[in-house]
Amino acid sequence: MANADRDAEFAAKVKTNIPKLGVGEDAKVEIKLKDGSKLKGFVSEIKDSSFVATDDKSGLSREIPYPQVQKAKGKNSKTGLRILAVVAVIGLIALLAYGAARGN
Repeated sequence: MANADRDAEFAAKVKTNIPKLGVGEDAKVEIKLKDGSKLKGFVSEIKDSSFVATDDKSGLSREIPYPQVQKAKGKNSKTGLRILAVVAVIGLIALLAYGAARGN
């Protein structure tokens, strides 16, 4: 249950921060998804439950649901705004396991 809560909280953080970057070639992002795939490009569209990122090299666009994001870095070169969001689920699990082992 704690992992589900943490994932939901992280997805909400991504959903809040991606729109702050804006849309267009100045809204640069580096995204790592939970399936291990990565995308480096820019935000080309923002939706309620996802955003669309366009790959810099291939020009292909991909719709990315907020809950699928594991790590996100972004920068808007026009405004200077930067974001960094990282899921620390593995660290949280280790911390909880350590606490349980100690009887806390």
